[in-house]
Amino acid sequence: MASLSKKPKSDILRLSVTLCLIAGITALLVAAVNAVTAPEIARRGELKTAQSLKAVMPEADSFEDCGYSGGDITSADGKQVPIDGVWLAKSGNETVGCCVKVSPKGYGGAIEIIVGVTGDGKVAATQIVSMSETSGIGTKIQNPEFYGQFVGKSAGIAGIKGGTPLKNEVQTISGATKSSSAFLRGVNAALTVAESINGGEQK
Repeated sequence: MASLSKKPKSDILRLSVTLCLIAGITALLVAAVNAVTAPEIARRGELKTAQSLKAVMPEADSFEDCGYSGGDITSADGKQVPIDGVWLAKSGNETVGCCVKVSPKGYGGAIEIIVGVTGDGKVAATQIVSMSETSGIGTKIQNPEFYGQFVGKSAGIAGIKGGTPLKNEVQTISGATKSSSAFLRGVNAALTVAESINGGEQK
């Protein structure tokens, strides 16, 4: 009877040790893969950001990180818009504007957008870096008919449903209100940040 009672305990111990070893090996393999892939993922992210900066400010030949530390921007409807980066756009030694990376929350999560802002505080162009919006619905914010409305607009852009947009208004997308409203919040946040930048220094 004694040997029968000891056998299950030894089996449980052996199983526990085996599981611990498997878990440890798996953790090491995951860490090793991450160590190999993380630099490449970071490099690709930096390349995509650099391409987006150039896309929204094509007249610039260099971009200088402002080291922005002003924190998130609160939108007109009370939602927080994270600011992920701010760069001065330069052509030679002349500053021609700035670029602001924002990540407002849409329907499917954060929408990463880079907004180019001219020296006089108007939208030069916008570029979506990444998003997880519903295909065929929220992804309509990638259509030029939508994002093209923002070019030339200044801080305090309003979104409307129906009717003809006035000078500083844009049409939101029917059926994709959350996505288009998030994009609008992001652009307005970028314009607010751009106003706080003066010669590369925060006011």
